[in-house]
Amino acid sequence: MTDTTAPAENVGRGTTFALLAIPAAIIIFAIVAGLFQLISGIAAIVIPYIAAWLYQKGAGAPLSRAGWGPFVAVSAIAIVLGTVSGIVAATYAGYLGKGGIFSSAFLRTLLNQFTVNLGDNVLPLLIGLGLGAVGIASVIRGPRGRAAQIETPTATDAPAPAAPPAAPVPPAANQPSPGVMLNGKPVDPNAK
Repeated sequence: MTDTTAPAENVGRGTTFALLAIPAAIIIFAIVAGLFQLISGIAAIVIPYIAAWLYQKGAGAPLSRAGWGPFVAVSAIAIVLGTVSGIVAATYAGYLGKGGIFSSAFLRTLLNQFTVNLGDNVLPLLIGLGLGAVGIASVIRGPRGRAAQIETPTATDAPAPAAPPAAPVPPAANQPSPGVMLNGKPVDPNAK
């Protein structure tokens, strides 16, 4: 007899591993925004899957209801910080002034992106947050989230094997059916 119980989920360790999704999100958003000089919210849909994979590696079991809270929190923080880093990277990629990322001219330009030019960034921010929420919901509803809800059958839970089906018995020849109606009255097969 083999033990078919699922491994115990270590939520704390899984959450610690999932925290690695935050720097991954910052790097992914920064690279996409730096290369294309636009704030791409499309990268936000990938972040929850990365966090779920990291969580599963750390927890030693698939994501279950016990880990949903920490997973959602880590994924949301990663998406928000990734989106902000995308704005910073896109601003720096389009920056034409002198000095580096810590120069006062660039910092003023960046401050304008979050204040005066906020209207230009609202749509990419909303797209990023919306796609991130879709990603989080799809991970929770997906096979990783349902894996813990599906109980693994044990030897006592297994149904008994079904008996082989019996061969059908053909009806007797020339016998009337007891369910036949004649003029609204049932026909008695024994009446002559």
